[in-house]
Formats: sequence, C-alpha cells, structure tokens
Amino acid sequence: MIPRLSRGYVQLLHPEDRETVVLAIKQAQDPAGDDLFSVEHRVLHRDGSVRWVSFRSWTLFDNEGSERRPTQTLGAMIDITKRKQAEEALKISERRFASFMDNLHDFAWIKDAQGRYLYVNRLFEESLLKRLDWKEKTARELWSEEIAVQYELNDRKVWETRVPLHTVEPFVQDGEFRHALVSKFPIVDHKGAPVLLGGVAVDITERKQAEEALHRNQLELHQQQVQLEELTSKLLAAQEHERKRIARDLHDDVSQRLAALVLEVASLEHHPSTVPGELTRALAPLREQLEQLSDDVHTLAYRLHPSLLEHAGLRPAVEEHVHQVSRRTGLPIHLKILDVPDAVPLDQATCLFRVMQESVQNVVKHAQATTVTVQLRGSSKGVGLSVIDNGKGFDPQDLRIHQQGLGLSSMEERLRQLHGFFRIQSRSSHGTKVCAWVPCKVEVS
Repeated sequence: MIPRLSRGYVQLLHPEDRETVVLAIKQAQDPAGDDLFSVEHRVLHRDGSVRWVSFRSWTLFDNEGSERRPTQTLGAMIDITKRKQAEEALKISERRFASFMDNLHDFAWIKDAQGRYLYVNRLFEESLLKRLDWKEKTARELWSEEIAVQYELNDRKVWETRVPLHTVEPFVQDGEFRHALVSKFPIVDHKGAPVLLGGVAVDITERKQAEEALHRNQLELHQQQVQLEELTSKLLAAQEHERKRIARDLHDDVSQRLAALVLEVASLEHHPSTVPGELTRALAPLREQLEQLSDDVHTLAYRLHPSLLEHAGLRPAVEEHVHQVSRRTGLPIHLKILDVPDAVPLDQATCLFRVMQESVQNVVKHAQATTVTVQLRGSSKGVGLSVIDNGKGFDPQDLRIHQQGLGLSSMEERLRQLHGFFRIQSRSSHGTKVCAWVPCKVEVS
C-alpha cells in the first residue's frame, strides 16, 4: 500500500516511469526489505514540460523485526535534467560516430598512449581482426613483429611531433601482404594535450601495383626508344655503307671490266682480221667475259632484292641462296624443309629469308664452322626457321656483339614488327643456333 502523500507524488510521474518508482517505494516500505531506495525518473510539470530528478528516500519503522510498521519517510530530490540532456546528447553523438565509422569504406581505429587499441570500425574488425580478441591489445600482440615495428615507429612520430602523419604501411589480409595509405593524428583533450591516437587507412594495393607496373612500362618504353634510336642510326649508317659498297663494286669491278671490253671491241674495230676463224677466236673471250659480267650483275641485284622470293616463294629462294653460298664458299650447308606451303605471305617470307641470309652470312664470316644446317618448318599457326652451326660460338649476353653491327638488331626488329619470335642460343666452342618464327595463316599440306 502506498501512503497518501506518495500517491499524490505518483500522479506527477511520467507514465513510462510510474511502475518503476512505485515498485521502488513498495520495496522501501516492506518490513523485510531495505529501508533505502534511490531512483532516477521523469516528472511532469503543469506547463507540460518534463524534468529529470534523482529521488532518494529512507523509511523509518516503529519497531524491529518482521512486525514492524513504517512510521515516517525521509526523502531528497535533485533536478538532474541538464545531466540527462548531456548524457542523451553524448549517446546521440556516439551513435552518429559509430554509424559513420562503420559505414566508412576505410579502416579506422583509436589507440591509447600505450599503443592499445580502444576502438576499431566494422571494416577493420571484419577484415583484419576476424574473431580476434583485440580490445586493449597492442600491435605486437596482433600482428607480426615486422609489421608491428613499423606501426610503432610511425605512432611514436605522431606522439613526439603532435602533428598528423601521412605514410604508406603494410598489412596482411587473408594471408596476403598488402599496402595502405595511412593518416595518423593526435586526439587532444580540452586543454589541447594529446591523449589518444587516431588513424584512418585506405587499401592502395591495386593502385601501388598499377604504379609499379606503369614505372616498369615506362622504363621498358625508354629502353625501347633508346634501342629504336640506336637501330635507326645503324640503319642509316648501313644504308650509306651499302650505297658506298655498291658504288665501289660498280666502279672498281663492273665499270673497269666494261671499259676493258670496250677497248678490246675498239681494237677489233680498228684492226679487223681477214683470216677466217681468227675473228671467232677473238670474240670467244669477249663472250666469256660478258657472261661472267652478267652473272656478277645478277648476283649483285639478287643481294639487293631476291626476285625469286617474290615470284617463286620462300622455299625456292632459300634453296637457291643456300646452293649459291655453299658453291661459292665450299661450306657444307644441309637444308631441311618440312611442311612449308608455297603461299607464305611476302612480308613473312621476306622476314625469314633475310634472317636466314644474315645468319648464314654470319656463319661464313665469323663462326669458323665446318658444317651448317638450315631448317624451315611450317605449322597451322606459322613458319619457323633455325640455322645451326658447329663453329666457335659466342656469348649472347655480350653487349659488344650487339653493338658491333646491325645483324642481330636487324633480325630482332624484323621479327618484332611481325609479332614473331627470335632467339639465339650459343656458347663458346659449342656453336650457335638461331631460331625465328613468324605467325601467318596458311594451309599446311
């Protein structure tokens, strides 16, 4: 039973708090209960406003034991409305903070001065701390020492300088070593003194990988540009050298031989023979010289542009060139041609022919070989070439070999332009193998 005074007070209580307060009053007046009770609740003013109060009371009894009866209640009430409003504002602020941080697509955390984690957002906990007891644990207790040392070093910089720090730090997610762009900053109290350390991090692993790939590509592009400039210079020099050689051959050989023939013909013209058969004997050497001159001019033209390649195809052109080199030098050259169709596109055929021509020429000039094997092999995807000799060989990694002439660079560039494949295998005293392949759509019989 509630005393009359208490019943009047109950009418002032907020409807949502009445049951709690009434239960507290009954327990305080129960002879078997506690004499004291304390409760915080809301009261309604006549103007409709609501105030929070802290109500404490002490019930006096007339006797001791279970038969005692309450005779008097002493109470005190304090208005705590402002405190409750501040607590509610704090709860709203905390809920907003938690909602914002948990929906952030970045990692976020707060540490104390000892480096212990006091708060981590949802992404941090679900991605990096799966089922780990992380509260009030340090980096050394959660991560490997290698990673923890970097965290502690950067944390110490923030504590010592009291200014934010932006850096890149490693982390491990699902067993994978990754990188994050991290911002660490001091959290200060009302006096401006740092009391906590906050941090936000975004995963930049893919961006870092892309930057590294871009850097590698830029280096490769620069190297290719340098190689292209070197190749262009070599091509211009080779072009000029070839022009001089052709001019020299024409002047020193063909021109001189033609001049000699002109003189001999002029001599016959001024001193004609009247003896039968003598004119025929005089013209025979002229005919032989003209035939040899014709062959030499043909060879010169063939070296400039093998017309057989254009009109008959790759196979006959290779056969003819190998035969001529072997006959001219005496070097045994074994030719193997397998499944090479007649209709190899001219660009691809020219590329393989020039690689073969340059490779055989290198063998003749430098290899000191006693035998050479040239092989052409066709497939449904392209045509391959190999030139193998048993000569003295060389070191393919020796830059001087590449810098001395145009040959290797020229072969590589020809294959690169046709998206082909080029490789040299060689060792000192173990001969050399040159391999080339170009893609082309042909039907293999």
